[in-house]
Formats: sequence, structure tokens, C-alpha cells
Amino acid sequence: MNISDANKFRVGVVSNTHGQIDLRIVEILDACDLVIHSGDIGNSEILSMFQSESGNLVAGRGNNDIPRKWPRSDHALLYNLPESKIVSLPGGNLVIEHGHRIWDTKNYHKRLRDKYPQAKMIVFGHTHKRLIDRKQKPWGG
Repeated sequence: MNISDANKFRVGVVSNTHGQIDLRIVEILDACDLVIHSGDIGNSEILSMFQSESGNLVAGRGNNDIPRKWPRSDHALLYNLPESKIVSLPGGNLVIEHGHRIWDTKNYHKRLRDKYPQAKMIVFGHTHKRLIDRKQKPWGG
């Protein structure tokens, strides 16, 4: 990943598309330096829509990213999606994990923070609820 100016590095985050995406979101993500999809993608067409101008896309597999829910022609891509991924960015590591393997639904955030204590940011999906934790520096408030 080529990062020319860390102060202007834009990361777009999306999750739980389940094979559908509003084209206005795709337009916004296209301007990002890196696009993250944290699972429940739906098919390869969704991922191809998220190839930003920079070409940087990192995606993880969700609980609905399984062979019977993806077109057979997309299975090779599906099998190569990681369950979790650590991405090194200016200022620290960003972790991608869908979150479905954390069975304690009331404590997803805490459990993922405990699992990845050095992460500056953890992007997860599954819950369909947005949570922004601004405690970790340099990316926090």
C-alpha cells in the first residue's frame, strides 16, 4: 500500500452489504485511499465495486460469506477471504474481523479490544450497529 501523505490518508469502512449496496456509498468509497469491508459481503461483484481509485481494498469473511450463499463462480474468491486481518497504517494497526465468532453479544467491543490490545482501530460488523471508540490514540478524539 502506497501512503504518500499520512495526514490525508482516507479509509472507507463498510460491512454487512449482503450483496447490495447503494451507489452513493460506492461513490464516496471510491475517493478513499483504502476501503475496508468487514464481512457479510454477498458476492464478488460487491467487492469489485469497492476497488477505489487507489486499488486498495481489504475484506474479511463474515458468517454469511459461505459457499451456499455465494454464486459458484465466486467460490475461489470466497475461500481466499480471511476471517481476520491486521493492516498496518500510519500511526498503528487496523484490525478487520466480522465479529461473529465472539458469541458474547453484549460485550463484542470489549472482547475484540481484549483480543487485539495493540490495535488502534478494530473494524467489525455482524451486529449491524455502529460503535465509535475514540479512546485509542492517534486516531481517537
